[in-house]
Amino acid sequence: MINYHGKIFSPISNTENGETSNETVFKYQQIGNILTSEYSGGKLNMDT
Repeated sequence: MINYHGKIFSPISNTENGETSNETVFKYQQIGNILTSEYSGGKLNMDT
């Protein structure tokens, strides 16, 4: 199993109608099989 705890990811590219911007940063926490993430910065489009 891959352990994502403490890993930080950010998009390197996106589509014109993408849901994040390249300034958005996602920080992951993992305990066992439970994976959560927090995000900050940039634009996050949550429209459905």
